Amino acid sequence: MTIGLVCCKLSPFEKFMNNNYSYQSEKTALKSQMDVLFKTAGEALVEQYLSDGFDGLALKLRLFNDFQRKLLFDFLIVEKKALLECIRRNKAFFLKMILDGKGEHLRPMLGLKSEKYDSIWLEALDLLNLYFLEKKVDEKLNNLILEKFFANSMLNTDKLRKNSSGNSSEI
Repeated sequence: MTIGLVCCKLSPFEKFMNNNYSYQSEKTALKSQMDVLFKTAGEALVEQYLSDGFDGLALKLRLFNDFQRKLLFDFLIVEKKALLECIRRNKAFFLKMILDGKGEHLRPMLGLKSEKYDSIWLEALDLLNLYFLEKKVDEKLNNLILEKFFANSMLNTDKLRKNSSGNSSEI
């Protein structure tokens, strides 16, 4: 006696889907679609990211799938290094966060939670350090310029006082 699933014959399409469909093949298809998008509109995506932020860009692209969002984030952050451009354009904000003692919040705020973003995070820290040192040098230069100005002004003021007191005695 044979008991089988003879009554449940699969169509050729169902057989194909059962044999060939996998989550990995879906991911591969999505990745190839995203790669085409990156190649054709890469710079526009970076600009949109810089103006609207990641969530704004993902919403405009209607990316609700986490896998697609992850591909986009990796493309922008790792491949295009859009994070560094974001820091360049908003350096005052980032420096203020650091000066206000909130620097430890930057990495999570930027979505760099995974270890795979360590190298880009180090590049971001190097850039922020350069901006911080540049700001300190600018402040010191400004202080030196002000000191020199006031020192010269005081000398000139002393000369003016001597000249004015000498001139008043002549009158």
